[in-house]
Amino acid sequence: MDSPAGPTLYPSHRCKTVHLVRHAQGIHNVDNLHKHVQETGLSKRIELVITSPLLRTIQTAVGVFGAEGYADRIDVPPLMVENAGNSERSAISSLNCPPFIAVELCRERLGVHPCDKRSSISEYQALFPAIDFSLAKSNDDILWEREIRETNEAVAKRGMEFLNWLWMRKEKEIAVVTHSGYLHHTLSAFGNDCHPSIKNEICKNFANCELRSMVIVDRSTASSDPATTNYPGKIPNGLDLPSDVVRHGQGVHNVEAEKNIDALLSHDLFDAPMSSLGWQQVFELRKLVHGSRLLDRVELVVTSPLLRTMQTAVGVFGNEGEIYGSDVDSVIAPKNEISTLNNYPPIVASELCRDRLGLRPCDKRRNVSECQSLFPEIDFSLASMESEEDDLWYPEAREPYEEIAARGIQFLNWLWTRPEKEIVVVSHGVVLQHILYVLENDCHPSIKTDLCKRFNNCELRSVVIINKRMMDSDSSATSF
Repeated sequence: MDSPAGPTLYPSHRCKTVHLVRHAQGIHNVDNLHKHVQETGLSKRIELVITSPLLRTIQTAVGVFGAEGYADRIDVPPLMVENAGNSERSAISSLNCPPFIAVELCRERLGVHPCDKRSSISEYQALFPAIDFSLAKSNDDILWEREIRETNEAVAKRGMEFLNWLWMRKEKEIAVVTHSGYLHHTLSAFGNDCHPSIKNEICKNFANCELRSMVIVDRSTASSDPATTNYPGKIPNGLDLPSDVVRHGQGVHNVEAEKNIDALLSHDLFDAPMSSLGWQQVFELRKLVHGSRLLDRVELVVTSPLLRTMQTAVGVFGNEGEIYGSDVDSVIAPKNEISTLNNYPPIVASELCRDRLGLRPCDKRRNVSECQSLFPEIDFSLASMESEEDDLWYPEAREPYEEIAARGIQFLNWLWTRPEKEIVVVSHGVVLQHILYVLENDCHPSIKTDLCKRFNNCELRSVVIINKRMMDSDSSATSF
């Protein structure tokens, strides 16, 4: 099936978020942007700040991403000393800040203009003690030439070299403070496969002290760090039971199907709950979600309205609690409740991401009122449930794969219009696989395979949705 017009997905560990900043004109520009990165929480997410080694970009970098002030401490050097560059600014602390690195590859167009010639590294080190200048090839500026102005093509080539170097960095969220001309020529190489309005959004000239957030995607076989949030789904140690291919924790129907596939036609497996092993898988995933701090970033959890997916959703992303019992009744109604209080993300149910419809009773959902009584913390108002009973499921036949894929794309388009930027979807193996399979084929085949391979029980796979076409989207929460 051809890729539809709409969003596309890439594995998140093959993406980096880069916050591009043009240097400021005046001190008030820096102060306003500093306030913005603090208020949006961007300052807490950035792992590295890269700056061009010209005075105006270094001053912008430390003013925007540095700490509020500086008190003399031998073990913590300042990012900037008082009155650096005759700025009449107080010293800026490096305490609790990301590392700062000066990189020649992202400096302004070279040659002729003295404003684009840098000072000596030794002079900068005295003014900005906490910045790492070790990547400079010489103390003096040997790249700037008095008689020759760097060509636009050479600037663009240098920009691509910088982005390739940036990609090899281990950090996933990076701020880059540089220059308008450099940004324009570098970014003009991108966005040719997007709608013209998105191309313009990428490449238009930067205003003074403008911040624009971008995502770099590796669609080749270039090196990438392993995913830190992905979870392969597994059977806890000591248990010798089969793992299924669905996204939720192992269900009772999966256990029965291992014995006899025809068991899936039994009405005894209506809206099958998770097995005791499924609950163990859920708690293993919960440990990862908390340990990796993923839960701190998630703004919304969307779940299929089938019992096993809702149990997985609240078990992994609900508030603290513990669930006991191994029989069906106790896992449907756990002894200790899990709630979504204390600022845990809201959970909503959507019919669009439920399992393949028809024939098998294990894929038929309960009445809405029963779902609400079992999971009062889940919002069923967005589920497009037009009736109390399940009118979508039919006993005579299974939903065709083409219709699953079409429903999945409809779900992704709905997801794209949501205001939240980081969302968890708890769904089913066959649904997830068919959604991913029909998306863009512009990656290396190994990446496509990695993206579309079948899901294990309770596997978590992080991906990035990218809109390359003209669809409704919210304005950037971080851009300034």
